[in-house]
Amino acid sequence: MSEVKYMRTVKIDQEACIACGMCEAACSEVFSVSGNPHSKIVEEYRKDGDDQGEVPTDIPCLEEAENNCPTDAIDVK
Repeated sequence: MSEVKYMRTVKIDQEACIACGMCEAACSEVFSVSGNPHSKIVEEYRKDGDDQGEVPTDIPCLEEAENNCPTDAIDVK
């Protein structure tokens, strides 16, 4: 039987994002700022655009990225 992966929804408010890189520094498995005007979800976890995604719950750095964002542009549910 295969292991069931539980997912969390992640959204980046592109208007609030200032591309400071705090999210990428905290959680580069999920976030990328390099060469972009705003933070993006890495391709592996994208869903419905590069500012939204579904990320496995076993990636613990999501909360750190959300908490470190100085403009509260990251929403993890």
